[in-house]
Amino acid sequence: MTSILCIEDEKDLREDVVDQLRETGYDTYEASNGVEGMDIIRRVCPDLVLCDITMPKMNGYQLLEELRANHPEHAETPFIFLSALADRKDVIAGKQLGADDYLTKPVDFGDLQSTIQARLGQVERMTALKEREISDIRTEIMLLLPHELLTPLNHIIGFSEVLTQQIYGPIGNGKYLEYIKGIHESGLHLNGTLTSILTLADIVSKKRLPETKPSKVSSCIEEIFEYHRREASEAAVDFICDVAPDTPLVSGDRALIRQALSALISNAIKFSPTKGRVVLTAKKGGEPGWVQFDVGDDGAGMSANDLEEAMKPFSQLDKGMSRRFEGLGIGLTLAKALTESMGGTFVVRSAVNTGTTVTLLLPEWAEECIH
Repeated sequence: MTSILCIEDEKDLREDVVDQLRETGYDTYEASNGVEGMDIIRRVCPDLVLCDITMPKMNGYQLLEELRANHPEHAETPFIFLSALADRKDVIAGKQLGADDYLTKPVDFGDLQSTIQARLGQVERMTALKEREISDIRTEIMLLLPHELLTPLNHIIGFSEVLTQQIYGPIGNGKYLEYIKGIHESGLHLNGTLTSILTLADIVSKKRLPETKPSKVSSCIEEIFEYHRREASEAAVDFICDVAPDTPLVSGDRALIRQALSALISNAIKFSPTKGRVVLTAKKGGEPGWVQFDVGDDGAGMSANDLEEAMKPFSQLDKGMSRRFEGLGIGLTLAKALTESMGGTFVVRSAVNTGTTVTLLLPEWAEECIH
């Protein structure tokens, strides 16, 4: 819910404004002076501030000056003056300090409401523009950077593999061999990450179009199980696959189906507790003509806000230097993009402390053909 802070030393006027805002559906806070108002701003981060100018302890000008000068985290919060000071020089003074609008008393609630809506709408537009710019930058990084990294990475993987196999003679110290194996495994892990980024970039930019072919679901699931069995074992997670006997052939790009499911399984294993359980199932879809894949775990789960954040590329809910999980945070984004590129549907169901289940619906192959 949108939150608004009303700072006004006249109690009756403040209560009247707050009551009308609440009736309109806003979550409201109130303060009687600038000092109280600053404390609330720092604690609750309101979406918009309505503020009187002439107040005790800290007036509106002082509050706005302090806010714009020393609290950059609130730089984009709309600030509207409500004042009996209607002289043009007062309006100019307020706007020079960074006020977004200036309304004079007595307050006309119609004018106030339209001004609030206009300022909040402006913030939404600016936020959307900023997100598009960030998305464009991320796409450019996805298109350019991985290619620059792949050549030296392939050298690292190749040379470390030669050393691991001791093709030109034994390694004198066993500890060196252990380190070389670690380099090789890290190189393979990084190569997988770069491959995922490149695939996502190619799908988003439509440089790669999926091949539509029939695939036998059971064999596809067997390959995925073999690929992730060791990963699950090392994480002490029980990994189970189950394919219903009457599951039809699936129509899509077999490599992309495996990649989408693998991204989801890696995510599920990563976020599952020790002795947790990850289950991959495949069956006929609830509606005719579809094949349904489900990847479920009994991990911590996500709130609605966390899920929205997790669906953004390169987003990690557990941020910072001390975060518990590795990765770039593109698993869900990649799986969704791959699924939709093949004409499928992608649905995530999650709740805190109950785990997460991701469902992929892909078209059933309509012809009698086995791939």
